[in-house]
Amino acid sequence: MMTTKAFLIYLIVNILNTYIVSIFLKAFLGEHIKNKYIYRFHLLLYNPTQILIYIFITTPIINLFINILFIYCLTFNFDTKNTKRITSAIEIYAIFMLVETAFAISNGFLNAPMDQPIQYYESDFSFLVTNIISYIIALIFKNYKYLKSDILVPKIYSLLIFILPLLTIVVIFILTTSKLSFTHMLIALGAMLFINTIVFYLFNTILKDVHIYTESLKISNQNKYYLTQYELMKSNNEQVKLIQHDFKNFVQMFDYLLQHKEYDLLSQQLKKFSDKTLCSEYMNSGNYIIDGILNYKIQYLISKNIKYTMDLQIPNDLNIDSDFITIVLGNLLDNAITAADKSDASFVNFAMKYNQGRIFIKLENSYSNDLIYDEHMNFTSTKTDKINHGLGIQSVKKVLSENNGEITFDLKPAIFTAHVMIYTN
Repeated sequence: MMTTKAFLIYLIVNILNTYIVSIFLKAFLGEHIKNKYIYRFHLLLYNPTQILIYIFITTPIINLFINILFIYCLTFNFDTKNTKRITSAIEIYAIFMLVETAFAISNGFLNAPMDQPIQYYESDFSFLVTNIISYIIALIFKNYKYLKSDILVPKIYSLLIFILPLLTIVVIFILTTSKLSFTHMLIALGAMLFINTIVFYLFNTILKDVHIYTESLKISNQNKYYLTQYELMKSNNEQVKLIQHDFKNFVQMFDYLLQHKEYDLLSQQLKKFSDKTLCSEYMNSGNYIIDGILNYKIQYLISKNIKYTMDLQIPNDLNIDSDFITIVLGNLLDNAITAADKSDASFVNFAMKYNQGRIFIKLENSYSNDLIYDEHMNFTSTKTDKINHGLGIQSVKKVLSENNGEITFDLKPAIFTAHVMIYTN
């Protein structure tokens, strides 16, 4: 029979259990909740329902299926496929089962008969311990989802955020086999729960700040590219107006030289006129964001006295996400310019072509043979601040893998080449 103290602990910890289920649901099914108020109401119902199931349905097998059914019912608050609802409910409960099984093994219930009431397997503090472990695992799943998103976090931070909860779980299992009093055990578990909650809260806050900064940086870069394109178009329009104004005078001069057979002088004047009528815009495919990015980088190349070639062959109605192409072209060109600026040859050659639903990009640049990379072509920054730098190639790889694209690298002495292929269909 369950003691009063254990039952009171169960009532309190069951609130934590409901929150854990909510974390798991969002980790597995995403943040797209149909109606957050209805979802919260269902969670409030889930809590007392769990208590009633625990009291009146004591057979473990029946309890298992009913709990999975109730978690499955909660999944209907999320906009997802039914197959994902079923698998998510089973996987979430499987995690709870694994934690409870591990705890049961550590407490000598491995060979206990399955027909015993569920309270037979519980010790006074087992509710608290198993739920704290489940809570920590839920936080790991939650943060793993963030790390799989477009938010880039240095690997050392990702590693630390997984090591802490894993070590906590190990310490909890050690404590459960120790001879600490229940009060001391409760204080130790509470302290570890508090530490993990604070660390994960700070980590999530950092992730959100990084996400906001990344989004603002993308918008800022796009605005610079659009402004560059606007200034070039404005300059071209003014130049065209001047040419139109003087066009009649030029024609009269050409006609005079032609009638007097001054062919050499005519050739010189035609060349001057041709040079004058060439617009100052470097790229003009009709795709404003791509033109803006390239023209902005060209100005930077010129300011650095870096030799360059640009070959752009794409349709003006090319359907491609502006954020995606900004990350790809912006980061690749920034890296190429930085490397070329440090080299002796100092050149950048860029080509971007469209063919049958695919975009091919080839970016070639000089470098000073100081690149650091592993066997998987993962590059490490040569800058002093290695945590905050060297993420450009990682960012490109990440968005390409998420948008049906591929990237390969070719290293030759003093020449670095990046090949990118993107499917637009």
